Amino acid sequence: MSATALFSNNLRTLFASIGSAGVRRISDSAPVKRLCVVGAGQMGVGIALVAARAAQLDVQLVDRSPQQLERGLAFLDRLLAKDVAKGKCTEAERRDSTARITTATGITQIATPDFVVEAVPEDPQLKRHLFAELSEQLPPETILATNTSSISITSIAAAARHPPAVIGMHFMNPVPVMRLVEVIPGLQTSEHTFATTQALAQRMGKTTTLSQDVPGFIANRLLMPYINEAVGVLQEGIASREDIDTTMKLGTNMPMGPLTLADFIGLDTCLAIMLRTLLSVAVATLDGQIVSALVRLHGREFVTGIVRWMAMAVPATLTNSLLEYFQTMLGLRFRQNLTEHVHAKYLANKTYYAVGNLDNRISNADQLIAVDIARFADSAAGLYSNLAKPALDALVYNIQLARNLGSEALFGIMVVIQASMATLRALAPPFGQLVAQEQRLEGEFHAAHARLIEHAEEVALFRGHEAEKRMLMRKYLRLVRHVSRACRLNVFYSMLEDFVVKYFWGAAGLVACAAPVFAERMPGALRSSSFGDRTRDFITNRRLLLSGSDALGRLMHAYREIAELAGYADRVASLLAVLDDINKGHFVRNHTDDIEDEKTLVMQRGRVLESSDVEFIDVPIVSPSGDVLVRKLNFHVTPGRHLLIVGPNGCGKSSIFRILGGLWPVYGGTLRRPSMSQIFYIPQRPYLPIGTLRDQIIYPDNAEEMTGKGITDAELLDILDVVQLRGVVEREGGWDAVKLWRDALSGGDKQRIAMARLFYHRPRYAIMDECTSAVSMDVERIMYTHATALGITLLTVSHRQSLWQYHTHILQYDGQGGYMFSKLDPERRIALTEEKQRIEQELAAIGDIEARIDELENQIL
Repeated sequence: MSATALFSNNLRTLFASIGSAGVRRISDSAPVKRLCVVGAGQMGVGIALVAARAAQLDVQLVDRSPQQLERGLAFLDRLLAKDVAKGKCTEAERRDSTARITTATGITQIATPDFVVEAVPEDPQLKRHLFAELSEQLPPETILATNTSSISITSIAAAARHPPAVIGMHFMNPVPVMRLVEVIPGLQTSEHTFATTQALAQRMGKTTTLSQDVPGFIANRLLMPYINEAVGVLQEGIASREDIDTTMKLGTNMPMGPLTLADFIGLDTCLAIMLRTLLSVAVATLDGQIVSALVRLHGREFVTGIVRWMAMAVPATLTNSLLEYFQTMLGLRFRQNLTEHVHAKYLANKTYYAVGNLDNRISNADQLIAVDIARFADSAAGLYSNLAKPALDALVYNIQLARNLGSEALFGIMVVIQASMATLRALAPPFGQLVAQEQRLEGEFHAAHARLIEHAEEVALFRGHEAEKRMLMRKYLRLVRHVSRACRLNVFYSMLEDFVVKYFWGAAGLVACAAPVFAERMPGALRSSSFGDRTRDFITNRRLLLSGSDALGRLMHAYREIAELAGYADRVASLLAVLDDINKGHFVRNHTDDIEDEKTLVMQRGRVLESSDVEFIDVPIVSPSGDVLVRKLNFHVTPGRHLLIVGPNGCGKSSIFRILGGLWPVYGGTLRRPSMSQIFYIPQRPYLPIGTLRDQIIYPDNAEEMTGKGITDAELLDILDVVQLRGVVEREGGWDAVKLWRDALSGGDKQRIAMARLFYHRPRYAIMDECTSAVSMDVERIMYTHATALGITLLTVSHRQSLWQYHTHILQYDGQGGYMFSKLDPERRIALTEEKQRIEQELAAIGDIEARIDELENQIL
């Protein structure tokens, strides 16, 4: 049989084995009765919960860290409590699920399970070491499943004593919600192991998919190259364009479908890639012809080759420049569309407030939006050309080499390449996890500096620079240690990758190129070519081999880029998931206490009704941390009934305004309030936006909206006259002056600007939170009098007695969860307060009087 026929038979055998893997049958499966989950992190706890509740299995949760076990069980309790609150399970089912889960703090304490699921961090060395321990500890028939998302199952199984019992079982995060499980057999995984794993996943209520043991399996591998696959699906007539895009958008939460995305890429990019590859082949052939002419001393042919070489430089350089341009524009389109998609979620329904105040899953949204999305877009755009161009190069070069060298030589080269690529994949560090962790630490370091800038004045006055320096250095050193660890892991892999791609593959290619030359020198061989022809063929084939080796090397490097892209994608996906949860009213935050009724309270929601009045009916006042400040608050304010709110610090005065303004959820009862356009909030420290002096008064309106309301600059000047700030226009350089107003204006001026903003908008209700603490009583009297004259109903938090006269009702907290709501008689309250202060002064003087009496008695005696 010839080498070509042998190669064809091998290919048919290979594709037959690949095809049969996709329709793998389920053989005899053993029922699983006892399950062990190793790793008490979020994934491990989720797997244990689903196994206990859905599959009704006895589960042992194992982790070497007792603290991690405690955190895992606490997380389990929170998950079950949410399900009970949402009606997804009963209290009895919750107790039953909890009773089915036991814990252990070491591998040696594992009972004899039928099935083990590993859910430890994505570290190849850690996983292989764990499987070696498990296979030593447990019987050979115990099935060992790994929840890895990218590490080779075969490489993990190689560390175990019984590889046929090892399999991949990739759960999607969060496990209780996501229904998919990828099942990945290794090279030695038995049919029994596969069948039992698939049956267990289905018993847990999951839908399974089967994947071969390749990097990324199905989900992660399709994340970026899925555009090419989508085109293939459309070409084969499997589904329509609309169905493909709808499936990817709704099924995987992609911002746009793959074929819509292909429109942004454009056929011009594909054409540029094709031209570049064809030019490379032409240059390789011309290179061989030039050298052949040189060794044969054919001057005219040599000069002609040089001229053709220079002529090719024009389209070659143009093509390279166009590729770089298209890639840059593609990255910008990716970033533009993804940023617009995130902004639509982030800047809707006060989500930007809830991200940092009601939910603590994301601590640096600015880093994610401004930096991580840009890096994700650049990486995704570069990945397309770095995959498509090398793949096309390798295909074209291999076809040309097969013509020049024969398919037998090419087959030998490909065997060497595939073996070395498999070795590199097995030894590759977890680049995706390393990148995601680095970006998280970068975000924390950036947030720490932003916090210092925001509070620079307070830190300077307290002389807290040393404390801040220690905190910043801790975060910086954590970042440096992680980057150093990543660099150390990368050194060995880069060295091995360069050796294989540049030298090992190059040597193999040179041997293949030299084989036809030396074959002519063997006894009995016919010498059919001259010295110049042999030189031409060798140079041409060598250039093709070097170019093909470079293309395969870039494909290998693309594997690392895919892993890094997965890290960026994980960060961006976590941001989108949190924004979606918040827009649905679902917040996740660690509470300060574990009181059962309070934990249940924060999971409830009350009703919000639109009304012309402001009324709280049995509304609890609950802080974002879960502290219940007031169990049930009841009061009613109608237009013209001005409310004064007083009480000690931390009792919930400002919390009322956050609930009224829609910043905090209504955890129970009924809230009746007007539309948000009829409520205006003025804090103690007013917000001054970037813009002109005019913008400070009309915010959040702009100049066009002000003109549309029929308001002129002269009317704004009249408003400033009311707040005794008319001269600020001339002093600061006119209405169109742009400054950093936070620094340009004093504290009193800022509060007067805020009151002018109130008079400009003229809402039905005004929330005044210590908003006149920096102005004099005369100016305060003028502003409050003008506000009531405009028909604005005031809801004020203040300790100033001078403000009592402008309010008709009072809401007074006692600081212990109680309150009193009643009418306010300012004169009587002032009189009672003065009498109280006088009596307190007299009582304070009793001690001095008694001491003087004792002194006089001693002198008399």
